[in-house]
Amino acid sequence: MDQVLEPIPGVFLQNPFNFSQDLRIAIRGFGVRSSFGVRGIKIITDGFSETLADGSTPLDSIDPDLVESVEVLRGAGSSLYGNTGGGAVLFKTRSGPDAGTKFSSQIKVGKFGMHKRQLFFGEGGKFGSYRLYLSNLQYNGFREHSETESSISNFKAHYVPDSKTRWTFLIGLLNSPKAQDPGALTASESDNDPRQARSRNVLFESGEQVRQHNISIRIEKELNESWNIHGRIGIVQRFFENKLPFQNGGAVDLDRIALNTGVKNIFDWEYSGIPIMSVSGFDYLGQFDDRKRFENVQGVLGSLTLDQDEDVSTYGIYLRNKVDVSNNWGLGLGVRYDSNQFDVSDNLLSDEDQSGTQTLSSWSGSAGTTWKIRKDFNLFVNFSTAFETPAIIELANNHSGVGGLNPDLDPRYSFSYETGIKGNLETLL
Repeated sequence: MDQVLEPIPGVFLQNPFNFSQDLRIAIRGFGVRSSFGVRGIKIITDGFSETLADGSTPLDSIDPDLVESVEVLRGAGSSLYGNTGGGAVLFKTRSGPDAGTKFSSQIKVGKFGMHKRQLFFGEGGKFGSYRLYLSNLQYNGFREHSETESSISNFKAHYVPDSKTRWTFLIGLLNSPKAQDPGALTASESDNDPRQARSRNVLFESGEQVRQHNISIRIEKELNESWNIHGRIGIVQRFFENKLPFQNGGAVDLDRIALNTGVKNIFDWEYSGIPIMSVSGFDYLGQFDDRKRFENVQGVLGSLTLDQDEDVSTYGIYLRNKVDVSNNWGLGLGVRYDSNQFDVSDNLLSDEDQSGTQTLSSWSGSAGTTWKIRKDFNLFVNFSTAFETPAIIELANNHSGVGGLNPDLDPRYSFSYETGIKGNLETLL
């Protein structure tokens, strides 16, 4: 995925070859503090949120060879997407052909035991299109103890019964039975042998296993010339096992169900002859984790140390207006309210009941203006606010050493402003 995002200014990437830790994405500094995976950045694929209700995002189910295009929003994006501080990355995957049949097969071979097999099949016709994509990746890795294997199956279909209605169906399967974690080295260890693994990671057999299934449905409906409505619903089931390079609680077993629903209205209207486009909507994200931790006795599962249900529910309502004041001048205004509720139910009562609930809510806003100096050459100014809640794994990391929630963690808030010129220099010549 780093090859897709690396050319974009302001985007910084880490861990592109550690499949156990996942690729880390930072936009203008947001996301750097993540210990693994993506934090503080909204990830959306084909209109559906990959980002969970607590703001964290695993990327292992997105195959970069299936990505058709990517857009990056750099800057505070909470007025658009809620719980995110640094912006958003929007992926669009390949669809089936508009007409006829398309079939392709590829085998890729690279250094350090890399083999990837891919199969693409799609058909298109009068009422839409569909495609099926299959891939299998095997990679030994540059370093010791960094072997990985991953298989992805992905189905996407568009059904267009008439000119005003469009349905999209998505089904995805991920199976990664092995993703070893070689760990970090000191400078002297790296100078001596950069291909070695950290000894503790080998001793405790650090790595992860993942299985994930998801199904999503979206409808786009034109109600009249001025009003469009979009609705979506998606569900993800994920099974995750992880071994960390320490004994106490160093083995994790996680079963997760995540929900993603929302409705968006797009309405064009006028006020005193000024064209206005209003976008309003409601989002709900649900995350229901059954988390267990065990002793990691040098790679062997030991006694149970933590057993709790961790639930996160996020509700968001928003309104945005784009006002074309004149042919050369436009305004954008947005406001959003989000309520994030975290619930932990302690099922291991040997250290007393550590169950708890915490609600973190916030308003977010944005305002901006664009002045078209010439065709395809704009001057812009934007102001926006953002918030980012702690992830459930952070809230559940209680400093008291037992389960429950850490009461001392609060959301992080930010305010950003930017100005600049964007366009094609040829228009000024």
